[in-house]
Amino acid sequence: MKKRIASILMAIAALMAAAVPAFAAGDDVTTMMETGLNSMKSDVLGIIAVALPIALGIFAIFFGVRKGIAMLRGVAK
Repeated sequence: MKKRIASILMAIAALMAAAVPAFAAGDDVTTMMETGLNSMKSDVLGIIAVALPIALGIFAIFFGVRKGIAMLRGVAK
């Protein structure tokens, strides 16, 4: 778990470093950081919006099969 969190934090740090040029001045850095993080947020939310319905459908199929088997086992007793 700690390795996963560390790798996520390293990825975020790398994205933030890539989003902000090294020689930007004062308010430009703040504006660039805000723009970069907002675009990253919208990208992540877009990916979640695409993946969530698929994941819920797959989960529902497996859950239904598992509950159906359990019900049939209960009826067979």
